[in-house]
Amino acid sequence: MKKVIMLLLAALCTAATALAYHFQSGDLYYDITSYNTVAVTYQEYWSSTNYQGLSTATIPETVTYNGTTYSVTKIGSSAFHDCSSLTSIIIPNSVTSIGGGTFQGCSSLTSIVVESGNTMYDSRENCNAIIETASNTLIAGCQSTTLPNSVTSIGDWAFADCSSLTSITIPNSVTSIGERAFEYCSSLIDIYCYATTPPVCVEDTDYSSFVGVSKHSYIHVPAGTIRVYQVATGWRYFSKFLEISEETAISETEQQNKSSRKIIRDGQVLILHNGVTYDMMGNTL
Repeated sequence: MKKVIMLLLAALCTAATALAYHFQSGDLYYDITSYNTVAVTYQEYWSSTNYQGLSTATIPETVTYNGTTYSVTKIGSSAFHDCSSLTSIIIPNSVTSIGGGTFQGCSSLTSIVVESGNTMYDSRENCNAIIETASNTLIAGCQSTTLPNSVTSIGDWAFADCSSLTSITIPNSVTSIGERAFEYCSSLIDIYCYATTPPVCVEDTDYSSFVGVSKHSYIHVPAGTIRVYQVATGWRYFSKFLEISEETAISETEQQNKSSRKIIRDGQVLILHNGVTYDMMGNTL
């Protein structure tokens, strides 16, 4: 019987080379990974039509095909790649493995929920992300992700190609950022990092944590740490650093007097008065 099952799986794998999946149930496509388990997969690898038009997805705990009921235990690598219409996804307790780049290019994704009780992953504090519980690593995020203070690392590809992401706040608990974590987040213009010691980043040209992010993005860091960030691996790629404490003081000034306020741009203190910008010598800019 075991030999028959192995032959069946081999035949299915051969077919999968052409079809990229074993069967479809509802809106989703599946690979058979054992006699009673399946993985959510893509319709066609890196295809522009992959899950085209799918706006929401609730992954079931089980799925039945040809009279056999399978447990859904995995989401395969790049499963929802470039599904630009996907806005929300719910991941059940049965999923114990999630591949890399699962939501890469899902530019409309705003809600990610791992159901409570999952032993491998969680979405603690309604963070709209997938966190590997044991390692406190955020492995997949979206444009509305809020990183909890308990997260210690941002994993490989976590926000890759998430093009609608304009701002991210990294808490002081984060010590490392994986390769291509923010790859081609072309709209990312403000990165707030509260760690006094810059999180370790990948700087290799092809695998940089920030590959494809504009070097002119603003990096907001704690007071007194600009020099440290300017020479830190991965962070030295950027050219614009601001101190978070100065911005807080400026925000308070703005509330007190909105017709004339102090601002900081490219590290230079400026005065904005009635819509006109002046330097500290009174010269119009």
